[in-house]
Amino acid sequence: MSKLQNRKRRRAFWLILVAISLASAATQLFLSWWTLVLVCFFAGFLSTGVIRFPFWAAFGALFLQWGIWAAFIDQSNGQILSARVVQLLPVPHHSISLILLTAFIGALIAGFAAWSGSSLRRLFGVDERYNKY
Repeated sequence: MSKLQNRKRRRAFWLILVAISLASAATQLFLSWWTLVLVCFFAGFLSTGVIRFPFWAAFGALFLQWGIWAAFIDQSNGQILSARVVQLLPVPHHSISLILLTAFIGALIAGFAAWSGSSLRRLFGVDERYNKY
């Protein structure tokens, strides 16, 4: 793979990541949390290239977005709710563990949604170059 192709792939990856992050943040402000699945699915469907790129772009975008948002909410309420929830779950008794768990769950959901969209694109043969697995 040439340097130009590698640069184009990195640029496409970051473009997908930023687009998913902005679109999912905008939809989650006005609609429910599960709209991230729709945003990531369509981003995965519209992306071309290797099938793992949409997964990792959506995973990274939503991990950062939900992690930052959960940390902001946790700090704004004085870590009262996270201290109580941590007592119910089998995680270490720190609010950061709950924040990371929240971000990881959101990132997995987003990654699998983008992967599903990308797989659907390949299933219908929209992108014939990448049908080889």
